[in-house]
Amino acid sequence: MKKNLLLLEFKIKFHFTPPVKIIKRLKISLILFIFLTGCSPRQNKNLEIVLPPTYPKEYSDIPNKTKDPELKQLIEPDRFVESIKVGRDDPFLPAQNNSNQLYLPESFDYLGQIYTNKKLGAFVNFLNNSGTIYIGEIGGVDTNLLPDGWLVESIDNKNETLTLSFKESKVTLSIFK
Repeated sequence: MKKNLLLLEFKIKFHFTPPVKIIKRLKISLILFIFLTGCSPRQNKNLEIVLPPTYPKEYSDIPNKTKDPELKQLIEPDRFVESIKVGRDDPFLPAQNNSNQLYLPESFDYLGQIYTNKKLGAFVNFLNNSGTIYIGEIGGVDTNLLPDGWLVESIDNKNETLTLSFKESKVTLSIFK
């Protein structure tokens, strides 16, 4: 006990701390020193001067009057969207290379003509139905011998041709292809 008391007196008189605390303080001081000096600004001796660009004299003056670009007025978005044709009128037709050209379904056959009661008609087969069609008949309305919406435009007895139309497109068939 006496020994401990002496050590305590020595610590109080000389302010001596055990070596473990000194090592901890040194570590903290070293880390703090590195942290503070690592964040200090470096002094660069390079000096860079940026000058504004120089323009030729012909571009230095702003014109008093500008030219009118004469732009066309755009149409309203709703009218523009309505003017775009989307898709095909009959999606079951074969692929078309030319949008104005009309293709017949494979199940349609033009067999011949008949002239009865002062009316010229054409013999046709369509979807396993056979019969006679006349000028002005519309498929799906007047007859089931034409695709829906198709119209018999003309039947030419001299050339033995049949002309069918669908909207703005037409196709002419001949008996002897």
